[in-house]
Amino acid sequence: MITAELKDLILKDFVECPDKRFRIKLKEQAKEYNIDSYTLEIILNQFEQMGFFEQSKMLGGAIDIFMQVPAYDFYSHGGFTGQEELLAKNIQKLLLEIESLKPSMPERISTITAIAGNIATALSLFVK
Repeated sequence: MITAELKDLILKDFVECPDKRFRIKLKEQAKEYNIDSYTLEIILNQFEQMGFFEQSKMLGGAIDIFMQVPAYDFYSHGGFTGQEELLAKNIQKLLLEIESLKPSMPERISTITAIAGNIATALSLFVK
């Protein structure tokens, strides 16, 4: 399963690499994370789409990685785990704000609170 923690681990390794241009071997790198090479490949594709690096795939499973500044910025701001935690905190804040409006519009606010509560419950399944 692809988790925020797994993606943060991979991103951390890439960001902490002293070289900003380096080569990985997909199958060997995947073994280091205890995942299959296809899972690593789709994570790397997502990273590329997010502007974290450019990648040049070669025959035999080697990939040249060319790091970009957004990877360092995203990682320094908490990475994927931090992003999930921020989302959960914003939902909690929204619930508190909605609760404070209840006295002025009790029926509507009850409906909104129920919807927001369902969202918060669903998020709790994904955010640890």
